[in-house]
Amino acid sequence: MAKASRSITIDRSPMSCYEVIADFARYPDFLDEVKEIKILSSSGDRMSVQFGINIIKRIEYVLDMTLIPGKSVKWTLNKKGFFKKNDGGWDLVPKDGGKKTEAAYSVDVDMGFVPGSIVAMLSEKQFPKMLQAFKERIERLKKE
Repeated sequence: MAKASRSITIDRSPMSCYEVIADFARYPDFLDEVKEIKILSSSGDRMSVQFGINIIKRIEYVLDMTLIPGKSVKWTLNKKGFFKKNDGGWDLVPKDGGKKTEAAYSVDVDMGFVPGSIVAMLSEKQFPKMLQAFKERIERLKKE
């Protein structure tokens, strides 16, 4: 099992950050490892999203999302498969009077047969790259 968390300051409001983070269908546009997204269900503040990604190999999994606009996006693994566990989320904290956001991303992942050291290495390598991709997209798309 590997737990990891990182945060980044984004020069946009928490709502602007949330709008990009919760736009799962657009992830393949700016996250290289994400190849396919399917929204399986959506009702109020809950969504079920299927991800198709390439990390080591092609992986598909479903996350159940809980959304709080402008504040957070949380998820839990819908059913086991490649992942034994995949829980995590984004917490969006306003900074500088709401003009900036401290975006904190955390994940608790268990890939079963994959050694924890490999999972940790992937997390350490992928996290900064992923956070930077979100920051660039949010700051490029969301002019305030």
